Amino acid sequence: MSPSRLATERLTLWDPLLDAPFFRDLVARTGRGERGLCLSGLVIGARALVTSLLVARGGRPVMLVLPDDAAVEAFRRDLAALAGLTGHDATRVVTMPALDADPYSAIPPHPEVLRERVVALDRLARDEVDVLLVPVRALLQCLPSPADWASWTRSVRPGASLPPDRFVLEAMGLGYRRVDTVSAPGDVSRRGGIVDIFP
Repeated sequence: MSPSRLATERLTLWDPLLDAPFFRDLVARTGRGERGLCLSGLVIGARALVTSLLVARGGRPVMLVLPDDAAVEAFRRDLAALAGLTGHDATRVVTMPALDADPYSAIPPHPEVLRERVVALDRLARDEVDVLLVPVRALLQCLPSPADWASWTRSVRPGASLPPDRFVLEAMGLGYRRVDTVSAPGDVSRRGGIVDIFP
């Protein structure tokens, strides 16, 4: 059985919801590209179900703004649990965490949070996101434009030519720290013809 047919058959489990006037209206409005839509009155589990079905039926990415990190994680778990039942790919659910840093007290963001944000931006740029889960605090932090992001991205593939000195300088220009031994995210090192980098 083909994946698309299987997904269609799975959606038949939810026909009462798919045929509901509010859901048909929601699919139509997202299909027209309307933004800032708000849906209220659903219990927590139903929110994830409606989101999964909207993505499966509407074919457009969705960004959900949630109150905090706990709500983001709970929603992510619900979407992952429903993925098999709605024909949705759970790997296409991505979170964009808030930095949780205090620049006025010289407290930098945690490297793991920075890594998660970079992964989210990269997946967005590659069109590998169906649902983006964002805590409201993350909306207060600036993000690079798609053009800037593309200029900062460097793909390294086996067999490609890579001038080590230029690569290390580019990495440092993007915020990597040059160290003797790479041991943490954001470290880069060169020893002879070997470049070590911890993305």
